Amino acid sequence: MPGEYMQTIKVALAFIGSSFIAGMVWSDWIYDYPVLQHQAGAVEAAAEHYYRRAMVGGTNYERLPLIPVMLAVIGLSAGLTLMEEHNIMFDGVCTLALIMGISTYSTSIAPGLKSLAETGVKGMTSAEDAQSLFDITTKIAAGNTIILYIAGGIALLQFIHFVLLKVWVNKERKAALQEGASKKKSE
Repeated sequence: MPGEYMQTIKVALAFIGSSFIAGMVWSDWIYDYPVLQHQAGAVEAAAEHYYRRAMVGGTNYERLPLIPVMLAVIGLSAGLTLMEEHNIMFDGVCTLALIMGISTYSTSIAPGLKSLAETGVKGMTSAEDAQSLFDITTKIAAGNTIILYIAGGIALLQFIHFVLLKVWVNKERKAALQEGASKKKSE
């Protein structure tokens, strides 16, 4: 059953890639949640965290999420090459969700980190600077939340697909065994 092994590898790659993405984003949740709930002092703490992350990672941090994304892309591409109806449905939806996650990262998180790295956090004292800082951190927090939901959805869909594949394979094996047993009885 080479197709069955290919399905398992495909699901594993997509699941691992989306799980790594979710883990990277989940590590910021302690800063994202208070910002999204408009808690006092949350914007400054989140901005400081994002600033440190942007300064330590530099341009590498912008490219770091590409590693798990490429794992997921390879897995989903392997599933789409099998050209079966269930693969097209599950992997097609996951591919569209992955594209949404990539566009969210490139339009809200990466520019926000870049602007924080360029302007810094400590020098912002005016009301206009505070509003700008609030806008940047809110965009980053909302982007992280969207990506977390997308990565969780991809992982969940791939897990459901894997379970359904195992059920279908077991049904096919039972049918083949019953057919073989009925042929032996008729002979």
